Amino acid sequence: MTFDLSAVKNATLTLVTVAAVTACAAAPVSYYSLSNAQRQPSSDTKDATRTLVYLRAVRIPTLMQRPEIVTRSNDTNKVNVLDDTLWAGDINEEVAKQYARHLEQSMPGLVAFNAPVVPDAQPDVFYTIQVDQLDGERGGNVNLRMHWTAKYPDTNQTEQGSFQGTEETEDNSVDAYLQAMNVLIARSAKAMSSQLSAY
Repeated sequence: MTFDLSAVKNATLTLVTVAAVTACAAAPVSYYSLSNAQRQPSSDTKDATRTLVYLRAVRIPTLMQRPEIVTRSNDTNKVNVLDDTLWAGDINEEVAKQYARHLEQSMPGLVAFNAPVVPDAQPDVFYTIQVDQLDGERGGNVNLRMHWTAKYPDTNQTEQGSFQGTEETEDNSVDAYLQAMNVLIARSAKAMSSQLSAY
C-alpha cells in the first residue's frame, strides 16, 4: 500500500490549525475600562462663577482605534495586540470622558463637556485634543504625547499647548498599565487647565 505523504502532511497541518483555532476561541476574554468613575457634569451651567469647557474633538492614534488593548515591547517598534484583552467600550469615548473628568478635577469651578453632549450655555473655551501616542510596555513605562488647541469665543483668540510624559507601571498587570495611562491623562489635563487659568 502506498501513501501520498504530501496529503498526510497537509491533513496534519489542517488538524493542528483547527486545534489551534479551537484553543484560541476557548481562551477567556477580559474587558477593561480606563475608569469605573465615568461621569458627565451637571447640566446646570448658569452659575457665573463656573468656567465652561467644551471638548469639541479628542482624537487618538489609529493604532489605538481597535477593540483590543495595544502595548509595545520596550525599546523596539514591536506592537502587541492583546486578542483576549478588550476595551469595555469605545476607546475614543473612553479617552474623551477621562479628559473631561480630569479637567474638572484639576481646576475649581471648571465644568467640562465632551461631544456629542451639547451644553445649554455658551462655553468659555473650546478644545481640540490630538493624542499622538498613548501606549507603552506592561511592567515598564507608558508614554503620552499630545497637543491641544484652545479657542476662546469671546475674543476669537486661539492658544496652543502640548504635553509629553512618561509614567512607570506598578507591575505587569493590565490594570497597572491602564492606571499609568490614566495618570498621564490627568497630568496632561492639569497642563491644559494651568494654561487656561493663566489666560
